[in-house]
Amino acid sequence: MQNDVHDDKKLVCVWLTGKESADSKTSEKLLPLFAKYKQKKYTVAVYHSGRQELSELTSALLRYNRKLFAQREVQAEKQNAR
Repeated sequence: MQNDVHDDKKLVCVWLTGKESADSKTSEKLLPLFAKYKQKKYTVAVYHSGRQELSELTSALLRYNRKLFAQREVQAEKQNAR
């Protein structure tokens, strides 16, 4: 478990591994952290590690974004041509 505290944003990011996410005792371990930062009026965000291949998903996302950008560019050119 890794905690990143961003005082300027009043935000705490908690990063859990797949093993920690699957452990039923992890939520109990987080309760004191939630209580501590609730008093300070911070937001606590808990991130769980995924089970899929990160590089493949990132590549697919980049391809999708590139396609979407190209479609929007073509639409903008069509509108400007009018």
